[in-house]
Amino acid sequence: PMTYNMEKYTAIYGLDEDANGHGEWTASALGGKPAIDYFFSHMLGTTVYMEGMAPNTRLIQIKALGFVIGTGSDSALIRAIEMAINLNSDIVSMSWGGTPSGNTPQDSPFYVPFQTMYDNGMIPVVAAGNSGPGAQTIDEPGDLPQGLTVGAYNVVTNNNDMFGQAGTIAGFSSRGPTVFGTIKPDTVGPGAIIDNAITGVLSGAYTHYVHPAQAIAGTSMATPIVAGLVTLMRQAHKKLLGKVLTVDEVKQMLSTFGHEKSNVDGWGAITWDMYEQWLSTQYGVSL
Repeated sequence: PMTYNMEKYTAIYGLDEDANGHGEWTASALGGKPAIDYFFSHMLGTTVYMEGMAPNTRLIQIKALGFVIGTGSDSALIRAIEMAINLNSDIVSMSWGGTPSGNTPQDSPFYVPFQTMYDNGMIPVVAAGNSGPGAQTIDEPGDLPQGLTVGAYNVVTNNNDMFGQAGTIAGFSSRGPTVFGTIKPDTVGPGAIIDNAITGVLSGAYTHYVHPAQAIAGTSMATPIVAGLVTLMRQAHKKLLGKVLTVDEVKQMLSTFGHEKSNVDGWGAITWDMYEQWLSTQYGVSL
């Protein structure tokens, strides 16, 4: 039901369809234009709207996982990051992860790609993982220092162990510290239960009724929402200040206006109000 300003690429040669739906959902959450979910609207008796966080952005979708269940290789993921760099991306939203590779950040095969994104002034936004609520469960590459790592909070009350009360951190959201001893995540975004456009096997996931939108959960859901919000901040920065918003400045903003950093939710949820405060205090600009 959604449309995008989207270019599609693949890092898996010969495979370009999203048979799972995870990629289509995350693209919708980041850059989908306004649409109505007619199935949920009918079911609830009220109009249910969907919209990406940055619906007018230039959206680049690079497929790096696949084979229906969403699996793949480190090399394909690294190739996808290289493609994102070569395509001059500003923000790179990465809703994927796995077991940490070693005892230092440099042990990760993604350390150099992340450092390259960082050196190019890009903002890597990456999921914390869905292995909570225990400590030291942050996925790689969400554990790397160069990225903005995103956990998930509940936007509606859903009383089971994996979710919880609205406004609380989702039970599944991975917690720090990292295996290196650093505090992660950096922030949290809405991650349960979020409705958006979808394709593939996940189109029947939550309701068990296949339709072209679905409410699903995970730090994968929170990540593109935060990435979309940061996209708007970066656009505003360029327009108002003539400056490039960096991942370090986003973290400084969170540190200034969030709470003391914790291994549960980082500095807390990132918000547009926080950015407006940052513009006002740092640059004397009011929106």
